[in-house]
Amino acid sequence: MRNRTLNLAAGCRAHSASDDAVLRATGNFSKLVVNGPSRDTLNQTSSEPAGSLEVAPSFSAARYNCALLLQITEDSPRALVQIEQCLEADPEKPSYRNLAAVILSRVGEFDRASEIYARLLAEYPENARVWLSYGMS
Repeated sequence: MRNRTLNLAAGCRAHSASDDAVLRATGNFSKLVVNGPSRDTLNQTSSEPAGSLEVAPSFSAARYNCALLLQITEDSPRALVQIEQCLEADPEKPSYRNLAAVILSRVGEFDRASEIYARLLAEYPENARVWLSYGMS
C-alpha cells in the first residue's frame, strides 16, 4: 500500500509540477494514507486537511483519517462532513459509525449519537473501543 501511495504522489507531482496547491494536496494525501491520523501527521499537513482528498475523493481510508484529524483539532462540524461521506460509501463499517457517534456527541446531536452507540453495542458487545467512546461521550 505504501509503495502504491508514494507512486500516486510521484505521478501527481510529475503531472502538476507548477501547481503548488495540487502538490500540497498530494503530499497531505500521502501523509493521511501512509502515516494515518497521528499528531505527527497533524503537524505536517496543511491547515486544510480536506484539501488532501482532492487527489482521490473516493478513497474512504484517507477521508476517515481526515475526519479523525479534524476531530482531534476540535473542528467537529468539518469532521462530521467527512465521516458522513465515509458512511455513504460504507454505512455498516463499525469504525465509521463509531467515529460518527463521537463527532455527533461533540456537535450536540446526542439522540443520533445514542442511536448509533445502541446499535453498535448490540452488534459488537465485546468491542472495547465502542464502550470507551460511548462512556466518554
